[in-house]
Amino acid sequence: MKTTLCSLLSLAIVGVAMAQDYAVVVSQKTIGDPEWKQVVEALKQKHHAAVIVYPDAVGQSRDELAKIFPRYACFVATPAEAGRKFVVAVHRLTRALDDDPYTDVLWGILTGYDAADALRIAKYDQPLVIKRGAAGTGLDLDAFEQGLWFSEGEKGAKFVKLPDANGKQKCPGDSTASLVEMLNTFRPQFFMTSGHATSRDWQIGYAYRNGQFRCQDGQLFGLDLQGQKFPINAATV
Repeated sequence: MKTTLCSLLSLAIVGVAMAQDYAVVVSQKTIGDPEWKQVVEALKQKHHAAVIVYPDAVGQSRDELAKIFPRYACFVATPAEAGRKFVVAVHRLTRALDDDPYTDVLWGILTGYDAADALRIAKYDQPLVIKRGAAGTGLDLDAFEQGLWFSEGEKGAKFVKLPDANGKQKCPGDSTASLVEMLNTFRPQFFMTSGHATSRDWQIGYAYRNGQFRCQDGQLFGLDLQGQKFPINAATV
């Protein structure tokens, strides 16, 4: 399974913005790749967007972005570009379009395992209707028809809202395998984690030791405390 790596605001994905109210920001190298250029063109067409191309560093787009001052900005980047330093640079850039310290634009980064992943996301134009939600931290299950979340503060506890169960339940102290099974079978349309992570993994739990989620060669998997791997093969729905 190729795992899409993306962090794109839902408004920016599906909203139809007015002319010059949406900007696509991309490096010269990325837009010079014919496959990634298709991603930029898809966003440009869907959102009537302005396209800002910077030579090397994303901060170089500041003057043009400030001149347009769009409501939304989508930063298109390859996986090689979209690392920790890039995310930090975009955070700082989007607070620097005027003199106050606050974020000046609703923004997201669109990337993917490859250009085809990113293009699929860029072309998606249907409403995002979420009925099934899940999380590795506290989640308001009233917002979903069905859902469940695993506690990161209480070892061995999860909370469910399902046709055949409701409320607090027990789960293994090492919830890695249970989380993977949930993703593969329940197939949530929304999944939320906490911030206990690095740029290379998600560290399950917070107040107790637990496993991790990692990725290798495009395959996402769970790694429990015993070193066992559990492949995540959740279908896209």
